[in-house]
Amino acid sequence: MNKDIANDLNAAIYDSLITYLKSIILTEVNKCNKLSWRELVVKKNSLNYKLITIIAYLYLDSKGITWKFKDENINEIYSDNYTVGIYEILKKINGNNQTLDLSYVYQRLLEIDLVYGEDNRYHFVEDKHHRDNLGSYYTPLPLAKMLTKNLLSNFIKINFDKDINNVKNDPSVIALLRNIKVIDLSVGSGIFLLSYISVIKEYISSDEDFIRDVYKSLYGTDVDPVAIILSEYSISLYEGNGNLGMHLILGNPLFSSSSTFEERYSLAQESRYNNTEMGVLEELLATKGFDIVLGNPPWEKLRFEERKFFKVFSPQISQISNKIKRGVKVKELQNNNPEDYLYYYDITSDYSSAKQKIKKDNIFSCSANGELNTYSLFYELSLILLKRNGVVGLLVKSSMVKTGTNSKLFRELLNNKYLCSVDIFLNKEKIFKIDSREEFAFVVSAKSKNNNFFVKSGIKTLDTYESIKSVELNKTILKSINPNSWMIPNNTNFEELNFLINMYKNFRTFEDVFDEAVFGRLVHLTNHSKYIYEVKQDGIPIYEGKFIERYDSMYSTFKGMSQDEKYKSKASSIVQKNVKEIPESRFFIDSQFWDKISKNYQNRYTLMWRSLTSVSNRRTMLATVLPFSPTSQSIQFLQAKNNKETIILLSIFNSIIFDYLIRLKMPGIDLTQSVIKDIPVPEFENFQEVIIFENQKGTIFQHIQSRVYWLYEEDNRMRELFDDDRYRYSNNSRKICEIEIDKLIAKAYSMNEKELKKVASNFSAYYSKKEIDLFF
Repeated sequence: MNKDIANDLNAAIYDSLITYLKSIILTEVNKCNKLSWRELVVKKNSLNYKLITIIAYLYLDSKGITWKFKDENINEIYSDNYTVGIYEILKKINGNNQTLDLSYVYQRLLEIDLVYGEDNRYHFVEDKHHRDNLGSYYTPLPLAKMLTKNLLSNFIKINFDKDINNVKNDPSVIALLRNIKVIDLSVGSGIFLLSYISVIKEYISSDEDFIRDVYKSLYGTDVDPVAIILSEYSISLYEGNGNLGMHLILGNPLFSSSSTFEERYSLAQESRYNNTEMGVLEELLATKGFDIVLGNPPWEKLRFEERKFFKVFSPQISQISNKIKRGVKVKELQNNNPEDYLYYYDITSDYSSAKQKIKKDNIFSCSANGELNTYSLFYELSLILLKRNGVVGLLVKSSMVKTGTNSKLFRELLNNKYLCSVDIFLNKEKIFKIDSREEFAFVVSAKSKNNNFFVKSGIKTLDTYESIKSVELNKTILKSINPNSWMIPNNTNFEELNFLINMYKNFRTFEDVFDEAVFGRLVHLTNHSKYIYEVKQDGIPIYEGKFIERYDSMYSTFKGMSQDEKYKSKASSIVQKNVKEIPESRFFIDSQFWDKISKNYQNRYTLMWRSLTSVSNRRTMLATVLPFSPTSQSIQFLQAKNNKETIILLSIFNSIIFDYLIRLKMPGIDLTQSVIKDIPVPEFENFQEVIIFENQKGTIFQHIQSRVYWLYEEDNRMRELFDDDRYRYSNNSRKICEIEIDKLIAKAYSMNEKELKKVASNFSAYYSKKEIDLFF
């Protein structure tokens, strides 16, 4: 929420406006009999469009701004009572000397949906599916302005070799900027175009004739008709002029089509934003390119989320987690309600056709790989549209520069020396209203050749942006620390970067050292739903990530929980604190099917770790060992060459050194095998070194095995994992035992006490300062 809205009495006025708009929508919809799904979507979208248009007109009119949308639009749609009611609320906003944040109003409207109740009337429910579908999480103005200044600074540096702070009223700069073309391919509320104008006025010139020409060179596209209205509104309000001559285009820039505006508007009203007839790519290509491309494109994958779709239209279908069983209900829908089924079919067909078309289009040769990420597609398209001396700066998920799935596009940027800068933000302070573990990045590129580029990482707030030092990187450095993917690590300073460089200089990667390890993630609760039961029948219990912790295969259980608690969305298991038992599962897999999919895994014991994790957790890697058994997709596993190697890998995985390396390397929140394979590890032979440790002589492996045996002493399933190459060990504290294993792993890494202590200091949520000083 905008701070001005959240922090004063204005919030109550906004709430009254949104409540009033909801009452209008509900009144209008309930004038109809029960609508088909398509009719309901069109009705709600058209009401949102008309309401936002009316509010924009009335508010601009109250400010003396003549807008191109005429007054007759209001009286054509609503009675005077509606218009008067809206106007009265707007007067209160004006009375509080506040500016109406219409994009916030629209986002609030997108978060509600309509369901048909047993009383034969429509009611509101909170749901953000429509907003997710649009990617409508608008960028805060201070962030957009800061990033836009960064982008324009690069443009001026490339074209004039001057600092943006020293070009105010420079005739040569003004002459160029007067004629260049600027576009936001997902314009939303127009915040980046508005920021561009603001930065131009502050750092270049505020001359009226110049600014008038700049406006005429602004372009924007969006799939949502309301976004076009919001862009017009916000920029008109900022400039005090309702007819600026911008080029705002309704449509999807990822596709080409010959459709008319009317055809695209009709599809948008049905929320069919990914229908290929929404395409406006040809229109953009006809402009002969752009000098600046900026914005915040959608971050979603281009895929149909079936359960989200049915959440509003048919909650009964949405609640069925089993894909096969859900398919039966969808088939029944086709027979019992063909009109609603046709809308469902049209939406799914739109996604299928869109993916096929994009994958065949040479424009997306680097980004159309595997599951399609919209931000990567938008970035590659931006490069295609970019002129020779132009710059592109897009706010994307950080996975575009960190995850191997995007390596083809990132390598294209590296090989062509396009990259200028990458600013990586953490969402801990909720800059965007999404998962606080998410990261996003502002990636600036230019077609001028840049040998090096600059990275800022770990940005949590805008206030800390300037204080964070940049790290200078290039292709050679990235290849040395990420030899397989070349992607950017999570380092935030030179010290971390040097740590990575030295580790890769001195140690081979996991993939090279333990080249016989076999990875797996076999059972998928959705994809294999046909073979999965909620009662045991002839099934084998499925282990879930919730059940395991570091050196602990009995961490939690579903025993003693009700059916509703066990099977609700995001169910939590019960942590076992004292007497531990083998966890009680809630899912079971058909034994014959399990034998079929697991036939290539022969070892008795398997090393397992939680797949879903975060670099900001107390510990990122949570690994254990278990006899080979079915595990859900929340667990990844590997089988080593033998038991000795399994124990060594378990101790490496759970060590703070390996965990720290994971934190510096893992993109996102999924600890995949590709991340593991790329981590530097000690050679197997290092564990044969004989040392005296805690007054006991033995190999590093003997010391480790003795402690791991003690950690699993209460789990009888683990007996056959260990051999006699160990000594009797006991301790009063599991934590101290684990610290001792950390020290042994440090010896295998040839790391001294000072270096290990430095690594340990990065785990302040796991080790207190006192513990670090005392034990490391």
